[in-house]
Amino acid sequence: MITTKARAMRLGAGLPVYLWPLPVQGVAYLLNRTPVKTLDWESPLDALNQKPETITHLKAWGCKAYPLVHLIPRTHMQEPRVNIGYLVGCRSRNSFRFGFPSCVKSFVVKKYRCDNSA
Repeated sequence: MITTKARAMRLGAGLPVYLWPLPVQGVAYLLNRTPVKTLDWESPLDALNQKPETITHLKAWGCKAYPLVHLIPRTHMQEPRVNIGYLVGCRSRNSFRFGFPSCVKSFVVKKYRCDNSA
């Protein structure tokens, strides 16, 4: 079930195959916060922590995002201030993981803008 959903998320976002661990982590993150019938429509995290877990910080997985580039040297003032990437995970309530097709790694960023329309 996890691999099927992860494959669908990766293909829906148009991400390359080498970023396959990111949708797997995303599916696990979402499944732990999704209410299930066997727990009387509570999420596994709610049942474990005995308190409701908030999901207001979640964004559309795989949407195009523009993380802000920090510390641009004065000699490169005409360089772009953002990198175009894809939102591929949530690290905490205010920091998100972004994948970039131009490199194999993903990065955690706090300041960004998302384009949910694409």
